[in-house]
Amino acid sequence: MKVSVELIVKDIKAKTSQSGNLYYQVELVEIVETGNPENPKVEKSWKDLYLNIGKPIENYSELTGRRVNAVLNFYTAERKHGDRIFTDIKCNIIELTTI
Repeated sequence: MKVSVELIVKDIKAKTSQSGNLYYQVELVEIVETGNPENPKVEKSWKDLYLNIGKPIENYSELTGRRVNAVLNFYTAERKHGDRIFTDIKCNIIELTTI
């Protein structure tokens, strides 16, 4: 399932996979309105999201603190633990564009 959402980039790091491919590890922040007058807004972090667009992002560190439109992909992944199989919900970033 793909979702497009407006978020803030809290951190972005360039990494290299074991096979030598460049990818980015991104932490995004969502500001949620709670409806509670004592605490009207709460920051929720989306940590360790994976972004690989197949090419380097110029000046990627300048995205830190910027508001972006992120296209997120949610998918399931099965993992086996002993005789049991668990289904995890995973998320990665398909696209980041500055607003």
